[in-house]
Amino acid sequence: MVDADSRGGDDLRILLAGIDVSVSALQRMQPAEVGMLLVSGFSTSDQREFSIPNIRAHADASAYELERSAGRRRRPKEYDELDLPQVLADACAWLIARGLIGPASENSGSGGEFRLTTEGLAAAREGSGAHVEAAMRLHADLHPALSEARLNFERGSYQTAVFEATRQVEVRVRDLSGLGADTYGVQLMHTAFNPDNGPLTTGEVAAEKKAIASLFAGTIGAFKNASGHRVVHFEDPSEAADIIHLADLLLRIVERAAGETKKDNGPTERRSD
Repeated sequence: MVDADSRGGDDLRILLAGIDVSVSALQRMQPAEVGMLLVSGFSTSDQREFSIPNIRAHADASAYELERSAGRRRRPKEYDELDLPQVLADACAWLIARGLIGPASENSGSGGEFRLTTEGLAAAREGSGAHVEAAMRLHADLHPALSEARLNFERGSYQTAVFEATRQVEVRVRDLSGLGADTYGVQLMHTAFNPDNGPLTTGEVAAEKKAIASLFAGTIGAFKNASGHRVVHFEDPSEAADIIHLADLLLRIVERAAGETKKDNGPTERRSD
């Protein structure tokens, strides 16, 4: 991320939503970075509502003030090269798409005011939009069994979300394989997907069948067992989101494998415990 305070020599600086930032830094920022800069400024302002034209007007004024104090009467060239209207448009589009700002309702006479949403206030407290970006990954059509995992993720309980997602994989494998409760975890995966005689083995050749068994066993061993036995900190919520997506893929694989088995051998009967 570009540091808003980065500068070189006499780098021109302006006020953007009350935040002092160098123009050269703004030129290098991505929309997400400018968006989070705006969130920071909005969250520390006495005003709860804001408008993009006012933000630009204050930035213009700060640039002109610097030139006037230097005895010049025209707007700085580097400020014009910034194309602030485009920078603000891109940043606001990012904020709106992620639900960090919404329409204002108190002083919105012109209809162009916004305010931080609950999610936006949370992002301001965290000083990062990482959770929001990761949550966007889970807006896809996930397997219905992962609804609880998604809910825990949205609450910020990443370890619980990962455990629940991988637990659902284990539950589904046991249900569709017919294996009893005495077989669980990594051993359940190796047994269910055993390339020689596993009830859910799938793949065209032996190497592929073995790889799929290892994929399931590795996921349960690395993510479910670890989350169940100790506290696992996910510094990057995107990692937790990716694991939930992996669980979604495994659920679809096991259901396809069960369908293939049923088609070839008839319905699988669950063993009595």
